[in-house]
Amino acid sequence: MSKTIFYVVIVILAAIAAGGAYHYFEAEQPASQPPVASEPPTPARPDVAPPKPDHGNFQKRFQPSLPGTNGASK
Repeated sequence: MSKTIFYVVIVILAAIAAGGAYHYFEAEQPASQPPVASEPPTPARPDVAPPKPDHGNFQKRFQPSLPGTNGASK
């Protein structure tokens, strides 16, 4: 009978040791963290309307103008 009690105690101690090891190694796992980015995130560009092209004064555009005096008429 003492052999049976000895084996039962060994089995119980082995189960406790296995449970403790499982708990120890399970608790040692680091919490999952997001991956570290190799490049810093680019800041969002503000919404800016593109500049409108400047076509000048439409009415002045088609008025005849005198030729410049650059000394070519001499």
